[in-house]
Amino acid sequence: MKKEANPGKVISEQGFQFLVWVTAKVEKFPRTHKFTVGDRIHAMVIDIQQGLVEATYTRERTGLLRKVQVDLEKLRFLFRLAAECRLINADSYQHAARQIDEIGRMTGGWQKAHHGQTARQSFPADREFRSAPDSRPEGDPRQA
Repeated sequence: MKKEANPGKVISEQGFQFLVWVTAKVEKFPRTHKFTVGDRIHAMVIDIQQGLVEATYTRERTGLLRKVQVDLEKLRFLFRLAAECRLINADSYQHAARQIDEIGRMTGGWQKAHHGQTARQSFPADREFRSAPDSRPEGDPRQA
């Protein structure tokens, strides 16, 4: 039986490829914006990538994934600003938007899957309750 890939590793790889692309784009920003908007975009993508890697290797990932989602929203704003200031062309903006959306969808799915796992671990299945010895006194009307 083939074991499923760790979702964190798959998302981290996607994030890394996006980071490589962003690094090349930011290098081409005009000097007037390279060290303001460009640095913010680059730092945000690095923060997202680090959050994904950290979430991959910890069990308490809910807060980390939530932060990644918030950072993705901030990144959307920064790319919109870059497009409005004509620091990137329309094709680059569309590519960035698609990549951010894809990483966001994957992260959201990972959050939901993780939440489902923690909920199942917190609440035992009904059959575990039924197999426990009955501690009700004899003659109890609730006995089946």
